[in-house]
Amino acid sequence: MSSTSTTKRKTEGHLVLTPTKSTSTKKGKMEQAAAENVIAVLKLAIEEQGTSIGKSIDDLKSSINFLSADIQDIKSTLQTTVSRVSKAEEKIQALENKVLELAREKKRWNLRLRGMPEEGTEDVRLKVVEVCQNIIPNYKEKLLEVIDSVHRLGKKHPTKPHPRDIIIQFSMKHFRNMIWKMAKNSGYLKQRNLLFKEDLSVEDREKRSRLWPIIQQARKDKKIAYFVGGRAFVDGKEIE
Repeated sequence: MSSTSTTKRKTEGHLVLTPTKSTSTKKGKMEQAAAENVIAVLKLAIEEQGTSIGKSIDDLKSSINFLSADIQDIKSTLQTTVSRVSKAEEKIQALENKVLELAREKKRWNLRLRGMPEEGTEDVRLKVVEVCQNIIPNYKEKLLEVIDSVHRLGKKHPTKPHPRDIIIQFSMKHFRNMIWKMAKNSGYLKQRNLLFKEDLSVEDREKRSRLWPIIQQARKDKKIAYFVGGRAFVDGKEIE
């Protein structure tokens, strides 16, 4: 009797075909082959994905290196710019200080006279010359020469009763300093409520205003406190 792929088996009156061993083995091989194919496909996909990821990583590294180089260039440029700006600021500050000192030097030739009554039509220069001649009478003729320009400060305000200050510019600083020194104890000025003051720059006036409370307190404490232009001194030491 030859072998067949199925055997006959009788169960409860029915004829049932039962697979033989060779059929089962063939099916198992097919399933294994299919599984191996799936694994091969998955492996290939993983390898391809790995290659793609590797390439992406390489591209990312390249981009990072490129950006890093750009950042270094930017840093270098920024440092150069900061250095240039710093030097420019130093030059600007030096120029501002120079301009301020020139303005101070120009004003050191001036004096400011406060309290001189103001008239509708006046020869303000002549009035100033007369005041100065009474302070240093030995130089009456010379004062006509050295008092250069004289003018009221600002525009006249119709509602303000106080006369405007007078700015006096001297052509010789020696006579300016002489007037400034002698005016401090002049009875002539006190009788007429006149006062000579230094012609200070805006910056020096602001600095004096800021330092005045310190000078005032120092004087109350019986210390020697005074101003020289925009500078303040207490017992011979400059304060800021």
